[in-house]
Amino acid sequence: MKPVQLSGASSYLLTPGNFSPNGGFQEGKPRFFDGPIRSDFVLEPGEILISMTDLSRNIDTLGSPMIVPEHDRWKYLHNQRLGKLVVKSENVDPSWLYHRLRMADYRHYIAATSTGTTVHHTSPSTISEFEFRLPPMPIQSVIGRLLRVLDDKIAANSHTVKMALQLQLAVWQTHTENADLIPLVEVAGPVLGGTPPRKDEASWNGGHKWASVADITASPRSHLLTTVETISDVAAKKKRFSPLPAGSVLLSARGTVGRVVSIVGPTSFNQSAYGFEAKPGFDAALRLAVMSAVKELRAKSHGSVFSTITKTQIQEALVPSVFSDHAQPLHRKLNTLEDLIVALERENLILAKTRDELLPLLMSGKITVKEAEQEATAAGPDIAGEESEA
Repeated sequence: MKPVQLSGASSYLLTPGNFSPNGGFQEGKPRFFDGPIRSDFVLEPGEILISMTDLSRNIDTLGSPMIVPEHDRWKYLHNQRLGKLVVKSENVDPSWLYHRLRMADYRHYIAATSTGTTVHHTSPSTISEFEFRLPPMPIQSVIGRLLRVLDDKIAANSHTVKMALQLQLAVWQTHTENADLIPLVEVAGPVLGGTPPRKDEASWNGGHKWASVADITASPRSHLLTTVETISDVAAKKKRFSPLPAGSVLLSARGTVGRVVSIVGPTSFNQSAYGFEAKPGFDAALRLAVMSAVKELRAKSHGSVFSTITKTQIQEALVPSVFSDHAQPLHRKLNTLEDLIVALERENLILAKTRDELLPLLMSGKITVKEAEQEATAAGPDIAGEESEA
């Protein structure tokens, strides 16, 4: 193949870290490549990739599919840990197949047939041996189109959120560039979380979200919407496990230190994170203030096995002095963007849940496409219109 020259600013190397656990693209940590590249390593938008290796304990992404996204700044590059799925048959709709490979039976098959202990592997031959029922092409096309519309709406919302976050940061930096500095603890003091006893079954699986550092670091952007585990009313009433209100900020303080997220609903958290409760009207500014202190906190973190941020270090952290009435123009701008961000993140949560619930029902024929369209419209009012145009 003839090499092509792509600059480091325009060639993004995809890795297994760019796969979401149940399939789909996530940005992850960007890795760029500078130098001559064979043309067959340059991916085209819409191509389907499969993750062939997985380092996670639960084999979260092995075999997961991803559709190569379109980007106006760079090309995406293939690597040896990813497989490219080429649909050769005219009787298979690529969009339908992509969503079929997001179903639980396929994921269980890949996990059960994987090789390796620390690093899990699958292979093209293993994937090609997976069997499934293939509906007629017209049905495939309609199902694939409906599910793709849901995915596209989620992607559009995510892009808007990303742009709003960038604008929010620019507004913050402009208004705080020459501001005096004050201790972070004068704005909000750190609260250390806790973990209810694992042996106490009455403390778990209740109606209160409980965040671990894994939840915080897995959050794709700036807001934590869901947690893997929940705790009970009994546990939540105890001071150490009591939830902080919506708008509060969590800071991971052990292991993966310095990850900052806002919570969109009452959430408890474990002892590897600190929580900061925002005063009314200062939700977005508090997150940005904590983020501004992270570089200093990371530099001061210590630990022989895991890096750790201590309360003493937080007490020494300084942030811009913009938490008073004189800075109301700043907070109005930040909060307008914050409302948009939270609304779109909440809508994405509903859209993803709807898609994941519709997927097995559509694939099994338990509901019709018309019924699925009605469910999709309830999740996002403009979905039906987009589907009819597709």
